Amino acid sequence: MNGLEGVDPIFSERRLGPLPVSSRVLIIDDEQVNIRLLDMALRDVAGLRVISTTDPTDATRLYLEHHPDIVLVDLHMPAMNGIEVMTALHEMIPEEEFVPIMVLTADITRQSRETALRAGAHDFLVKPLDPTEVALRVSNILRTRALYSTIQENRAQLADRLRQHEERQRVEDERIAALTWQIRDVVSRRALTTAYQPIIHLADGAVVGHEALSRFPDEPIRSPDKWFAQADELGLACEFELLAADVAVQAVARIPANQFLTLNISPKVLVSDAFTDFAAGLDGPRIIIECTEHARIEDYAPLVERLADLRVSGFRFAVDDAGAGFASLQHIVKLQPEWIKLDIEFTRAIDVDPARRAMAASLVYFASEVGARVISEGVETEAERSTLREIGIEFAQGYLLGRPAPLPG
Repeated sequence: MNGLEGVDPIFSERRLGPLPVSSRVLIIDDEQVNIRLLDMALRDVAGLRVISTTDPTDATRLYLEHHPDIVLVDLHMPAMNGIEVMTALHEMIPEEEFVPIMVLTADITRQSRETALRAGAHDFLVKPLDPTEVALRVSNILRTRALYSTIQENRAQLADRLRQHEERQRVEDERIAALTWQIRDVVSRRALTTAYQPIIHLADGAVVGHEALSRFPDEPIRSPDKWFAQADELGLACEFELLAADVAVQAVARIPANQFLTLNISPKVLVSDAFTDFAAGLDGPRIIIECTEHARIEDYAPLVERLADLRVSGFRFAVDDAGAGFASLQHIVKLQPEWIKLDIEFTRAIDVDPARRAMAASLVYFASEVGARVISEGVETEAERSTLREIGIEFAQGYLLGRPAPLPG
């Protein structure tokens, strides 16, 4: 046995990195002197706790009690040899765990080494033991075990995240399937109705037109904007919007000839061939298409071209909810609508809010410059109506002027 001088704990720490906190080593050797020498050799390995026994039959109990991170076992012992100890330990070590076993032996024959390796040994410490070699080999294999444990933990975390992702995807798929069924069911049964809100000439109170507003009586009860948003999410916006428009135009014959009907159509549906086919069957001069703008328009060119074609057939256009969403003066300039609808947010309390009044007045001036007319949405009080007239807005709609309802007879 070499002397214990020369063991340099700083060397292993600086070169190889610190050991995991509170690592445990189980030493099984029938010679007490060997256990003492190993204990002294490992004493300066940071964070290492030594558990030992001279009775190999006690190895399994100590393993279960202390759950060591590494086992050092003598190969040749009278009561129970190292091979038998390793066999017993491997039966209780879970397959997913890596607990390295180092064999202590003076027998360096090829047969002895092969037998130990087949029994599950991971490394050898050859007697007489060199303290520095003992410290370094144990430290190195403990770091290997720590790396293995980290990899296993990462795998477990990844597997858990994958399960969570799959569960979220399953829930989302079920949600999409349910919504798709609901939307397609509404389309197949034409299970929606239309309420018509009058648009009034503020000067004399005459009805000049009606906005068609879809209503959905079926469960689940949710607002129309959510139905249309979900149809868009599912890629069913075109057939859903065209169903709503088709149901709405069935009442055109009951609207006086001097009144128009407005239909809410999104830009993506406006540029579709399906809408072109649908519009071919309409009386264009009776229809104003409200170009809803709650989604950004990335390319105006196809939309402008389609609007030009539809204008040839007499259709007119309105920019809906001006001042909200993605609406802007540039949006209005690009589409050149005949009508501009002031969003309800700017109508509400306009009689007491100078900022809203200024915004509306600016829109009136802008509309006059580009040849458009302004309709104010959401009029609910007499004070709001009076203020709108004062700043030059000619047309309006809202609960004060008429609630959405079916057309008579």
